[in-house]
Amino acid sequence: MLPMVCDITSLTDTARLFDTLKSQNIFVDVLVLNAATTGEIKTLLDAGVTSVWNAFEVNVRTLLDLTEHFYKQESKTPRQKYLLNVSSSAIHNFESDAVVMPAYGLTKNAGTLLVQQIAKDVKADDMQIVSFHPGGVLTDMVKANGVPEELYDWDDENLPGQFAVWLASPEAKFAHGRMLAAHWDVDELKGEAKGQMQKQWNYLKVGVVGI
Repeated sequence: MLPMVCDITSLTDTARLFDTLKSQNIFVDVLVLNAATTGEIKTLLDAGVTSVWNAFEVNVRTLLDLTEHFYKQESKTPRQKYLLNVSSSAIHNFESDAVVMPAYGLTKNAGTLLVQQIAKDVKADDMQIVSFHPGGVLTDMVKANGVPEELYDWDDENLPGQFAVWLASPEAKFAHGRMLAAHWDVDELKGEAKGQMQKQWNYLKVGVVGI
């Protein structure tokens, strides 16, 4: 383990991070895009452009910045890379999960679409990309936002990490460019869901319902 401090909103810091890794001959095989901001607990117009745009910088721009550095790493021989985007059910549950945090739902949706579009132009054998909802986990951030513990039947805190390990494997190649959820059954995903993905190009992707 090599702990390093990096402000992901700083383009200078992220560039320095990957330069440091390169100087130490460290190649990153798996990148988990996990850091995020919920934005203010206000409507978009009450929060205002400065606050909402800050959420875009954290939840969208940093994904593009880090993914670009990750993808463009130099290697003498081709190496498989795995990019995991920790998304949220708030990207589509606008009337429930994102109702009190509209900036969060908006920017996490945009970030997930960004990663989806990148996946469209990159082969899974080069950089396998999957977004996923980590489940309902009672994290410190959730508590800090005033969500009462009795509100949900929370998922086990180990679930998203274990699901991510599976996603960063050849077995999950069929889910390249898709949006999954950590509490879904892996065997069912490899069965019926995989079949739907092969039939429908837009299955489990960000888009417009009804079109």
